[in-house]
Amino acid sequence: MITNKINRMYSEKIEKLIDLALADGELTEKEKQILFKNAQADGIDLDEFEMVLEAKLFEKQQSLNPVKETSVAPKSEKFGDVKKCPACGAIVQSFQIKCSDCEHEFRNVEANASLQKLFKMLDDVEKERENTFDSSIKRVIGLSDNINKRKQTIIQNFPIPTTKEDIFEFITFALPNTKKLSKNTSNFQHNEFVQVWRTKCGQAIEKAKIVFKNDNITLNEITKFEKQLKANKRSLKKIGCLIFLIIVMLSIPAYFIWEKRVEAQWIEEEIQQDNLFREAQTKIDKGDFEEAKRIMVKINDHGYGSDGKEELTRKIQFAELSNELEKIDSLIKNKDFEKASFALKKLTWVTIGEYIYGEQKEQIKNFLRKKEIVNSNLPVKYRIKVESIDDYIEIE
Repeated sequence: MITNKINRMYSEKIEKLIDLALADGELTEKEKQILFKNAQADGIDLDEFEMVLEAKLFEKQQSLNPVKETSVAPKSEKFGDVKKCPACGAIVQSFQIKCSDCEHEFRNVEANASLQKLFKMLDDVEKERENTFDSSIKRVIGLSDNINKRKQTIIQNFPIPTTKEDIFEFITFALPNTKKLSKNTSNFQHNEFVQVWRTKCGQAIEKAKIVFKNDNITLNEITKFEKQLKANKRSLKKIGCLIFLIIVMLSIPAYFIWEKRVEAQWIEEEIQQDNLFREAQTKIDKGDFEEAKRIMVKINDHGYGSDGKEELTRKIQFAELSNELEKIDSLIKNKDFEKASFALKKLTWVTIGEYIYGEQKEQIKNFLRKKEIVNSNLPVKYRIKVESIDDYIEIE
């Protein structure tokens, strides 16, 4: 029999892992990743190993349900796709854009249509808009309707791409939509979507920082996008101040002199706040979190305000948790499993602000993904139950 020959091909540990993984007649991405990792550690050819898995999985599924059509790794939402480099065959971890072994760059052809998919979803909803007198009146006087709310929900829930070209294309499209226009009826439709586009653009920028953390050239471009996004958030406020100053100049010359002094102080204070924000961000990037916290105390409610402080606080927490996970991984490598398991269990995200959405939700997901990877490196008896994003939303 073919099965008997296969059973004698690998070590007892590998064979036992294969039996456990195929016991239910299915092979999840998480199970496949563990099998490939152990096979690679034993020096087994991964292409040959995948062929053996196919044969074993097919035979197991035939014995459980002869009619059921199966595949080697059915789609699952348990963990994510397990991929191999098409150039050298090395296992590729999540969010990698290049093979760490041979520098081959991965390109997802299907993702190139992500924006077109978003446009189609928005157009399909727009076609449902009632072209009635009541609906037209609402748009003229600046009232929202259910169609706009549905379109906002689509934008909010639309997944951000992962490849360089698609992320750049997404941000380039989203960025102009984050700037508010003057308040009149012709701009109402645009302004109603500004906030949701700001949140989505911020998510794309944060994801790009993670995906391209080792690509300095790309990170410089992402930094330019981020500065433009922040500038768009403050542009309308500055325009309003300039209009007010012009009115004062035309009406009360004496008041203009006083107002000019106030404006100069405001601009100087805003520059100081911008410098503090950038200084704190630099300290975070360098890992000097205590100094970053000290600088954050000086950021007041003008300029970036409480939202800026929360953004910095989330970044510090994410960086600190990532450092702790690296320390735990070192404990695992030194086979101090009990201490590593205890430290991993204590490591949790502390919610910042009243609600979990947008940027913070993405940061929690990234932290949990890293935590799950470190947990999978522990022996089975030392592994913990890693929380999910739903656990944090329930707390909210």
